[in-house]
Amino acid sequence: MTASKTLKHLLVSKTRLKLLQTLFYLPNEYYYVRELTRIIKEEINSVRRELKNLKTAGLINSEWRANRLYYWANPNSALFRDLLSLTHKTSGLGQKIVKNKQKTGQIKYLIYSQNFLRNLPNSGQDLDFLLVGRVIIPEVGELVREEEKRRGREVNYTVVDEKEFSLRLKNRDPFVVDLLLGDRAFIIGDPTTL
Repeated sequence: MTASKTLKHLLVSKTRLKLLQTLFYLPNEYYYVRELTRIIKEEINSVRRELKNLKTAGLINSEWRANRLYYWANPNSALFRDLLSLTHKTSGLGQKIVKNKQKTGQIKYLIYSQNFLRNLPNSGQDLDFLLVGRVIIPEVGELVREEEKRRGREVNYTVVDEKEFSLRLKNRDPFVVDLLLGDRAFIIGDPTTL
């Protein structure tokens, strides 16, 4: 299916948006219809209709298990990575950091690792995300604790100011180079401005 047809199936209803935010925020989770109905607080017929549209667009998969039909994000979809990034910009931790700019500080970049986007377990040493700017750490820490509860695991992050980030980038610090050359997503900021 072409990208334009996929987008045609995608950008119409608030139920569809809520489903995308749920299914792509934690893309390795499986949900059944009534569970999704409770999570997004929409009517069951609307949820079923939008799940069918998303399935037709190839954005989600489904499978019967026992007597329930489960749905999850389709990692083979051409738009999978884009939807992961969009979802994290418009919901969850990314949205809260953007929404609370007054409290969280002046953030130039918020860079997520792909493992964090996909909610894959980390070894405890992997970096989930990097914040660059003048960050109010206690406020961000509170938001991170909420995210840890949602994910059921510890979230590893680092905060650096712009000057230190620029210096590390200029000196090709392995930490920064590995992050930027690795599989990452900019939730706040534009990679072309580095």
